[in-house]
Amino acid sequence: MSTVIVSRRPRGVVSAMNRGYWSVPGRPVNGPVQDGTDAVITPAAPGSRQGHGPAGRVPYYFRGLQQPSEEGPALLDGPAVDVSDAHELLLGYLEWYRKALMRNLAGLSDDQLRTPVEPLGWSPLGLVQHLGWVERRWLRWGFAAEDVVPCPPGGDAEEWTIADDASAAEVIATYQAETAATKALVAAAALSDKARLGGRFKTLDQASSLGRILFHLFQEYARHVGHLDIARELIDGETGE
Repeated sequence: MSTVIVSRRPRGVVSAMNRGYWSVPGRPVNGPVQDGTDAVITPAAPGSRQGHGPAGRVPYYFRGLQQPSEEGPALLDGPAVDVSDAHELLLGYLEWYRKALMRNLAGLSDDQLRTPVEPLGWSPLGLVQHLGWVERRWLRWGFAAEDVVPCPPGGDAEEWTIADDASAAEVIATYQAETAATKALVAAAALSDKARLGGRFKTLDQASSLGRILFHLFQEYARHVGHLDIARELIDGETGE
C-alpha cells in the first residue's frame, strides 16, 4: 500500500490520534522529519501516484513503512458498540468527554493546573471552570429555564480565571455539581422536548429542542477537550487519547 502526506503541522502540536498508527523501526512516522515539521500520513488510493512526485516515488522518509499487524487505533470509544439509540449515544459520549477532561488533568501539580499556558492564555483549571458555566447556561438556564446566574459578573475573563482563594478541588467539585444537574434534567427527557421559556429562551421560536442543545454541548466538549490535549502537551509533553 502506498502513502501520501495529507498535512503538516508545526513541531510540538502532534496529532495524538494518529501518533504511532504508522511506524518505522526506531520512531513513529507521525513525528519530526528533516524539514522540522510533523508529518501526518494516510493511505493513498490503490494505484495512485499522488504525493509521490513525477516519478511516483515514495518520499525517502516514508520508505519501508508497515502498518502494524496486531496494534492499531481502538475501534470505538464512548458508549458500548451495541448502542444505537440517539439519546443514549449523546449522553454516553458527553460522559466520555467529561471523563476525558478529568483524565487530562491527572498528574498535574496545583501550580500546573492553575497557571495559564502560553500561548493559549488559559489554564487547565480555567477550562474546567468554563465548561461548568457552559453546562449551566445550556441546561439549567437554557433547557429548564431555572432562575440561576448564567455567567459570572466579570464575563469571559472571570469565567476562565481561577480566583486565588479557590482550590482545585473546589473548582472541580463546582463543575461536577453542574454536570450532575445536567444528568438529572435530561435523564427522562426526550430529545424532541422543547426548552422552557423564561431563561435563555424568551419566545417559542427561539426555544431549542433538547437534542439540539445536547449536540451543541457535545461539540463544546469535543473542541475544548482537544484544546486541553494541546495544553497538556505544552505543559509536560503528555498527550491525550
